[in-house]
Amino acid sequence: MKGDYPPLPPTLNHSLNLLASKGLDVEFEGGDFMKERVLKNLSVDKVVDAFAGKKWKLFGVDECASIVKVEVPIGKGESYVVELSYDSPEKLVSIKKELSNAGFFEQGVRIVSGF
Repeated sequence: MKGDYPPLPPTLNHSLNLLASKGLDVEFEGGDFMKERVLKNLSVDKVVDAFAGKKWKLFGVDECASIVKVEVPIGKGESYVVELSYDSPEKLVSIKKELSNAGFFEQGVRIVSGF
């Protein structure tokens, strides 16, 4: 990693190290950062109510951590984030259904190299 930049968030650091351990040439030179305003202790109902008026409402599933990560962009480089935990496949299905019915879009994330 080059440059005089602030420390990377632990999750980004972990992701870059994981990619490097798989033999991929990973180099981070700074650039744009995303500010996540993480909202704590919200239920699915509160998340649905809080973001009812927003056009872009996204969620993704992290099966390793058993969480559904909800993201709502609020400006360039900034978003609200809520992490909803689940403890069973049935609870996951319930959370996904409630979010989808409220207009949230399910997303997946890919890291693509070669640009």
